Amino acid sequence: SKTPSGEYCYVSILCKVDVEPLAPSGVVLGIDVDITHFAADSNGECYKNYKYLHKSMKKLKREQHRLSRKRKNSRNRKKQRIKVAKCHE
Repeated sequence: SKTPSGEYCYVSILCKVDVEPLAPSGVVLGIDVDITHFAADSNGECYKNYKYLHKSMKKLKREQHRLSRKRKNSRNRKKQRIKVAKCHE
């Protein structure tokens, strides 16, 4: 079936695979979730927080505002509606 942006849905296939469990290594690692960094582990390594959600919400807000400014039933409004639908996907 089609999505609101006009694209078709994708299909994923699940395969059953036997996986052997790993032997315990004895190493302990602590992870701390932080505001400034995404995470920090007990070895002192910090992982950057890329803030994907904030960027995508900002883009959605901008595209919805552009959609509200278009004249109803116009070709440009239909094109903008597809852009908003892609932001929601």
